Amino acid sequence: MQFRTGYIYHWVSAVLFIGIGMYVFFNPSVLPGNSASLKTGIAALLSIWGLFRGINGYLIYRRRSHEKE
Repeated sequence: MQFRTGYIYHWVSAVLFIGIGMYVFFNPSVLPGNSASLKTGIAALLSIWGLFRGINGYLIYRRRSHEKE
């Protein structure tokens, strides 16, 4: 049995990753260390991963809506 995730799962996780990325970007003191560029890079990576999840969710939604037609 294969576990299949739906588009809602991808969209919710996208919002969470982008939200966490924005939180880290605007509040860099939540991460330990002194390197501002590392903290900005982590925030960017989280946001990009969230965008990737959102795009995957959209593609799953579009594929499933075309299958029903």
